[in-house]
Amino acid sequence: MIAGKNLSETSYAFALTYELVKLFSGQLKGIPIFPTQVEEAVLGYDVNFEEAGVPLILQFKRSTLLKTNQAKEIKVSKAGINPPFYRFHLHQTSVKKQHENLIKLCGGTAEVLYAAPEFTSTIDLHNHFSNNSIIENSVFISPMDIGLISNSGKHTVAFEKNKDTAWVCSEPSEISRIRIKEILYKAQTKLEQEVEPIIVELKKVKETLIANDNQFSREYNRIRNGPDRNISIKTYTSDSLSINEMSSVTYKQTIDDLYLEPKWRTLLDLRTLTESLVKVYNAQLFILQRKK
Repeated sequence: MIAGKNLSETSYAFALTYELVKLFSGQLKGIPIFPTQVEEAVLGYDVNFEEAGVPLILQFKRSTLLKTNQAKEIKVSKAGINPPFYRFHLHQTSVKKQHENLIKLCGGTAEVLYAAPEFTSTIDLHNHFSNNSIIENSVFISPMDIGLISNSGKHTVAFEKNKDTAWVCSEPSEISRIRIKEILYKAQTKLEQEVEPIIVELKKVKETLIANDNQFSREYNRIRNGPDRNISIKTYTSDSLSINEMSSVTYKQTIDDLYLEPKWRTLLDLRTLTESLVKVYNAQLFILQRKK
């Protein structure tokens, strides 16, 4: 990392994900799913697609630090917040649509959160990563708590460091911040209530986003049926088809039924979902299940 350089969402996402995996390992089987390593991650961490599971989706945001009373959250919106404070944006049309779709996901078994750092430089990232304190220096906000936002104005979420609440602006409203321990408790409660198998819950996430987000639908179909799919098919069929047989295959939708066993078809679908979440939503998917 370059000292003093502004923090990127990618660097923050990596550090937070790494720390969350360590936290989850003590109470649940919490598995991050990465697009290029689905089969390794799933098989290596022993995900059971037929067991109950809770999807956790984190959309990463980059924070801006505001140091004066001239910030619009105070001067215009009259939010009950004092500098210095941080904010992240929700104002672009595409982001507004994404926000509405994340609210829809909140209505199901999935846990969905915005995650943003309470720091803005790579120096801070390095220090918090070294001290295992990324989580405690992050804010987690439920899209459901923010609620629907209007088409007009520039919308932000503003928060002071280590406070229990945050403010949604431009029309100010105070909301509670979510603690990761709350998410773990909610996930454990859902798992005790025998939620559906994780493969069913993941299908619900996919179908909700495809039905309500044209950009996500296009990206999902592009990945699922495009040139990169050839690589995926070869990966998932290499143990049952020779290279010569693979070279003669026509890569159409019917290949799933003709050549892929259900396990590998599931992994291919999961890889497509995960990659689409990353590219369209800048979001990380975790699978939470009971520990054996």
